[in-house]
Amino acid sequence: MKMENIKNIEAVERMWPEVTEKSTSVIELTNGEVLCNRYGKYQPNICFVLNENNISLSWEDADKNYNIDWDGDAVQLRGDFWVSKKGTTCFRPKEDGQHVLIRVDWGGCFNPTRGSEYDTVKDFALYSKRASSNGGGNGYNFYILPYGYRREVTIDEI
Repeated sequence: MKMENIKNIEAVERMWPEVTEKSTSVIELTNGEVLCNRYGKYQPNICFVLNENNISLSWEDADKNYNIDWDGDAVQLRGDFWVSKKGTTCFRPKEDGQHVLIRVDWGGCFNPTRGSEYDTVKDFALYSKRASSNGGGNGYNFYILPYGYRREVTIDEI
């Protein structure tokens, strides 16, 4: 189902313009929620579940308390993460959510960052996705961590 099939398309676009603009499909559910699939190059490959209660939520600078050295510009979005019965990775933005979706923007011309934290973080993240250019010179790393997570590092890991 494409955007033109949604009854109240203006409300959906107003809720999450960044999500709906880059979505591969947008589907309206009977309960009023909207599924926005974000799949493809530079995308997290996540189905966002949007509703009126998460209109005001937005990306904010990632918390420094994770004890992770992000190799790029990190932003976060709080919400709930789950895998559907059909195996779809889902995320519902929510102010008091149990998880955090983190997006690390890295690379590009004259930018020394390369998202090098991926090999470390993917081992303990609930979900991880590296979305980069064909040449690997720029992209995004996406992670889902439990809210309040803090990485513990021992002296033996240094």
